[in-house]
Amino acid sequence: MPYAYKRLTNQQKSSIVRIHTEAYADNVKLILSFISPLEEFDLTISYINGGSAKATVEFGNEVSPPIDLNFVDIFLEDLEMVLKYQSSVLTKFRVNCENGTVEDRKKIMKRLKIILKPITLKVKTLIFVGTTASQAMLTVEYFDPSELHRVWLFRLIDPKNFDYYLKGLSEVEVEDDGRCITFKLVNPTSRSICSKNETPVSSLNEIVSRIVFENRLPMGIILGHLQCFDIERLRKVSPRICECVDIIKPNPHIETYSIRFDVCIAAGKLRTYIKLENGEFKNVEYFTQGNQVHWSGGNSFPGTDYKSICLNDTEKTLNHQMKCIKELIICFEYQDIYIKNLSNPLDSFGAADLSRRIGDILKRREKPLKTKKFSMGSNSQMEVMEILPAIDTHSLEVIELLFPVEQESTVVRELPFQVDRLSQTDQWKNAEHLISKKMTITTPIPEMNILSFVNLDILVKTLSSEDVNYLRKNLRKSSKLQKFKISFLESTIDGSMHTLIGEPFRIVSDFKKIWYFPIEYTNDYIHIVLDTHDVKDGFGNLKPKLITFTRVAAEETPFF
Repeated sequence: MPYAYKRLTNQQKSSIVRIHTEAYADNVKLILSFISPLEEFDLTISYINGGSAKATVEFGNEVSPPIDLNFVDIFLEDLEMVLKYQSSVLTKFRVNCENGTVEDRKKIMKRLKIILKPITLKVKTLIFVGTTASQAMLTVEYFDPSELHRVWLFRLIDPKNFDYYLKGLSEVEVEDDGRCITFKLVNPTSRSICSKNETPVSSLNEIVSRIVFENRLPMGIILGHLQCFDIERLRKVSPRICECVDIIKPNPHIETYSIRFDVCIAAGKLRTYIKLENGEFKNVEYFTQGNQVHWSGGNSFPGTDYKSICLNDTEKTLNHQMKCIKELIICFEYQDIYIKNLSNPLDSFGAADLSRRIGDILKRREKPLKTKKFSMGSNSQMEVMEILPAIDTHSLEVIELLFPVEQESTVVRELPFQVDRLSQTDQWKNAEHLISKKMTITTPIPEMNILSFVNLDILVKTLSSEDVNYLRKNLRKSSKLQKFKISFLESTIDGSMHTLIGEPFRIVSDFKKIWYFPIEYTNDYIHIVLDTHDVKDGFGNLKPKLITFTRVAAEETPFF
């Protein structure tokens, strides 16, 4: 009976991109890699031999009570559930039996074949470590050959026996006396009609299929039931079908689209993440290595302009998206530890130019892109200004400013950010929610144009008594206000604030005070809480102070 699988969230189950297994004499580890629009993260599940046919399972930081089963058997039950319900393509599947016992290796490889037989697992890169040639090669045949880009065999127990399995393999490379073997599978289902030049079809079924797929009427009906990735596969079948699809311009049904520019390596790296309405997702990385442009799946070709390739794919993907998507994310990120000496590292790596090019893609659309949420990580509002005005004004509900720096864990870096230009856009004025939890907004509060927001969660450099009074006076007239949460690093609040807004309804301490003010023409009140306690995080850094403005019903106040 599986133990750990049932503890995974539905989000985790649907976002697994890599699976690693590591077998040892007294434990087995199952390492799952998950993906989100902005990052990848791992979860290690350990199955530990407790002796006397008992085992414990470590799931994150939690340890299970003793279980009356062999630790390998529990691991295999969980592995079966993970593989059985894995719907997306894995970028890597790695099975390492090198440090396990002979009996456990046999059990794992035998069960793995049984698990894979009734399913079609799609994997880009497959790795076996410390198995026999037959254990690895008889398992390889159960993976989808159309997706499998390359297989690696490390430290085979009997490398000489690999020669028995050469049939059906291509690009075989043997190194280090057989301790490292890599190859590709010959895909028996591949057809030449996927090439740019059409070739004669070989059967009546293919002729009929082409007649259907190249006719706009039946193709339009078919495309109405497909989403982005299936549409792209169909476009690659033949030039005529591609032309028919492009004429129809089907909706790709995108839910989330993310572009992340990682400048932690010499030339940078771009990563796109696409999630569809049906739950399918795809993560693609673009980067330059030597004189080759590489992208996920092991594909490469001569050149160095990986940015143009990524942006060309982005334009093709978003060009026909007419329905409102859930979120568009653009994030430029760098590691503070590596580029401390650069005053503006994103500029040094061409982030401004990249922002302009992304904005141009959106501006070339027939209609502005509709998205409920727009999130962007940058160190300049001018980069955001290249993109925000190209988004449909009436669909946008949430604007979030992301922090572009991946910091050392014990260091808190302040990144000042102005919004005086952003606050004048129609998108800013019509959005309902503004989030900036880590970017330090330095624009004065009266100049931020925030009174039209429903909810606010921001970090500012300084808060003054005049700022609090400005918000109190104007939010009392707001018909939209729900909650404003403003964190601040510095304060010039003093005794004059009591003169400006009145004495607190309640003084909890010298550092925490509460006010209530009626909202005009309603039965609601503004509940103001000012908290200036000195609170430190786990690394000894002072946390920002906080003030909140919350709409509450009259019956929720002390006056009723």
